[in-house]
Amino acid sequence: MSRAPDPHTISVMAKRQLTFKELIEAAAQPYKELWRNDGRLNLGAVARHYKAKGHPISEATLSRIFRELQEVGPDTIEATHRTFGLPKALLRGEPMTPDAEKALTDYKLSTILLAQRLESLPKEDFYAINEQIERAFEHKRQLEEAKRTAGNVTPIERAKR
Repeated sequence: MSRAPDPHTISVMAKRQLTFKELIEAAAQPYKELWRNDGRLNLGAVARHYKAKGHPISEATLSRIFRELQEVGPDTIEATHRTFGLPKALLRGEPMTPDAEKALTDYKLSTILLAQRLESLPKEDFYAINEQIERAFEHKRQLEEAKRTAGNVTPIERAKR
C-alpha cells in the first residue's frame, strides 16, 4: 500500500539533520510506557529502558542532551544504537546514503524503525501482526462507511499518545 509522504518529515529532512531528541522520540514511538499521558516523552522511563536493555544512560544525562546543554558522546551513541537500533551514522549526524535519505523523506523515522523490527521477527509473528494491521484497516473502513451512510455515527476517540 502506498503512503503519501508526510510534509513535516520532508521539510525536516530537506533542511537539516534530525536532533538527538527527535531521533529518540521517533525510536520511542512504539513504546507506550515511555510516554506521559500528555504526549511528552518521559525521560525517567527512557533511562529505565536503556538500563533494561543493558546500556544505562542516566535521566540527568538525557535531560541535558535534550536541552542541548551537553554534547552527545560516543558512549551515548553506542548505547542508543544498541537500545533502539538507530544507525550510528544517523546518531552522529553523518551524511546519509541517497536511499536512506529518500526513505526518510517518504516515511517517518518511527515507521522505518518499526518496519525494521517487524522484518526481524519470525515469520509466524510477522504474519500475526500483519493480520492485526489488516483488521485495524478493515475496522477503519467499516467505521468510515457507517459514518458516510448513516450520517449520525460518532466515533469515540481513544486518547492519542
